[in-house]
Amino acid sequence: EPGARYDDVVEAVGHRIFLTHGHMYGVCFTTKMLCDAAGESGCDIAVYGHTHVAEISTGHITVLNPGSVARPRDAMQGSFLVMELEQGKAPTCHLIRFA
Repeated sequence: EPGARYDDVVEAVGHRIFLTHGHMYGVCFTTKMLCDAAGESGCDIAVYGHTHVAEISTGHITVLNPGSVARPRDAMQGSFLVMELEQGKAPTCHLIRFA
């Protein structure tokens, strides 16, 4: 819808994090457009949802999708992510699945 904000950028512990739902970036097919948008915003981390499929992908930009606690589409167990940030170091990410 016109004027709606789907993205946000936050700064934490020397990192810039691009947050978005993801649907405007074609994340069902590839995260390239998402990574491009994050990079253009000066971010080193991109976090999205939309697909309900958990992902941790490292590279020039760390790409994260926590999956879904209630409605996962990649496994029977729900999931969420915990990210640890330290200035000057790549983020440490842990995918937690319910047993």
